[in-house]
Amino acid sequence: MASNLGRWLRVLALPSNDTITLPAQGTTGMVGNRAAAYTPGNNRFEHNTYSVANTTAASWIWGSGMTWSQWQGAGNDLTGTLLASAP
Repeated sequence: MASNLGRWLRVLALPSNDTITLPAQGTTGMVGNRAAAYTPGNNRFEHNTYSVANTTAASWIWGSGMTWSQWQGAGNDLTGTLLASAP
């Protein structure tokens, strides 16, 4: 985002303890082109439950598409839960 004061940078966002149901080919996460937004401890997802049609799909975005194991490898939802939903 931008304003007359320059570009905005969202920091300290912490979606946590939510239940997120994704439709087939749905995604969740964060996109942006500023490295500072992705610094661990700055923005992250924590202890969420995800219900997805395909548990091996790249349904998470942290700058780019990721699988569940890549999402957790980036430091997100280390205490999260992944559930398979009916397609």
